[in-house]
Amino acid sequence: MKPNVLFLYTEIAEYFLAACAALTEKAEVYIFRWPLNKEAPFKFEIPDGVHIIERNQYDTPRLIEKVKEVQPNAIFCSGWVDKGYLKVVQEFSGKIPTIISLDNQWRGTLKQRIACLGAQYSFLKYFECAWVPGAKQVEYASRLGFSNEKIHTGFYIANLDRFNEIYNHSLEQKRKAYPKSFFYLGRYVEHKGIFDLWQAFKKYRMQGGTWKLVCAGTGDQWENRMEYEGISHLGFKQPNDIPALLEQSGAYILPSHFEPWGVSVHEMAAAGLPLLLSDAVGSKDTFLQEGVNGFGFKAHGVEEIAQVMHQLEELDSEALQRMSNKSNIMGQLITQESWVETVVDIINRR
Repeated sequence: MKPNVLFLYTEIAEYFLAACAALTEKAEVYIFRWPLNKEAPFKFEIPDGVHIIERNQYDTPRLIEKVKEVQPNAIFCSGWVDKGYLKVVQEFSGKIPTIISLDNQWRGTLKQRIACLGAQYSFLKYFECAWVPGAKQVEYASRLGFSNEKIHTGFYIANLDRFNEIYNHSLEQKRKAYPKSFFYLGRYVEHKGIFDLWQAFKKYRMQGGTWKLVCAGTGDQWENRMEYEGISHLGFKQPNDIPALLEQSGAYILPSHFEPWGVSVHEMAAAGLPLLLSDAVGSKDTFLQEGVNGFGFKAHGVEEIAQVMHQLEELDSEALQRMSNKSNIMGQLITQESWVETVVDIINRR
C-alpha cells in the first residue's frame, strides 16, 4: 500500500506539480494550497494521484481535522508563514516525519540571527529535518540547528521532460540560425532588477548592440515598463506558451536584486539557453559556469549587464551552440528522480 504524503504549500507551480506527478508512482500525494497569485494566474492540470485541497476553506481546527482524515505518513511544510500549517506540524510532530522546506539564503541579517538564537525554543523544534534548494540555503538551515544529516537539498526542481524537449526540438533550427534575442521571464516587480535590465539594454543598443530583448510577465510595475526600440513586452504567458518563445531565444537573463533560488534558471538551462545571471540569484552557483554556459554580473550593475550582453553577442554561432549544450547538461544536475528519492528516503529512514 502506498504511503500518503502531504504538502502544506503556499502557491503551487507547474514544476512542483510535475515533481508530484512523478511521486505518485511511489505515494498518494495531498496538497493544501493557497489561492492563485493574481500576478501569475497560471492554469494547472492536476495529475492523477495528486489531491488538491484549498487552504482558504479551513480554519485551524478544521485544518487539523482534515489532515487527520488524510492520515499522512509524512508532512512537508512550505516555510513558516502560515500559522495554521505550523499548528498541524505541532500536532503530528514525533508521530510521523515532519519536514520544513525553506529557500531563504543566509545573509546574516539581525532577523536571521535572532531566529537562529531562538530556533530550539520556537516552532522549528517540531520539524525533524529541512529540505532546501541548494548550498546557500544549507548554511541557513544549519544555523537554525539542523545537523548535516537532517538537511536535504534539491527541493526546487524544473520539469525536465518539458524543457529537455524544448532543447531537443530547437537544436536543428539553432544550428541553422542562432536566435539573436535575450529573454527575460518573470514578474514585473522592482526587486527582479527589471529597470536595471532595460537601462542596460538601452546602453547596449546605443553602443552598437544588435540583439533584441523579449520580456514576458506582469506585475505592479507593468505600467512603468520601458518602451524602447528592440524591447518587446509580451505580458503574462501560460506554461504552454513558453516553448515557442524559448525556441526563438538566444539567452536567458535574470538581473534580480534578490532571488532566493530561481527555478526559472534551472528551466532555462535545461532548455539550452546560455545564462546571464546576477550574483543575487541563488541557483547561479549550481547552473552557471562562468564563460562556459554564460556570464554572471553584480546585482544593480547596469554597466555590467550591458557588458555581458556584448560578450555574448561577440561569440560566433558555434560558440553559442556549445554554451547551449553545456546549459542543457547543467540542467540535469537536479532531476525529478532525485526529488522522488529524497521523499522516499525521508519516509523510510523513520
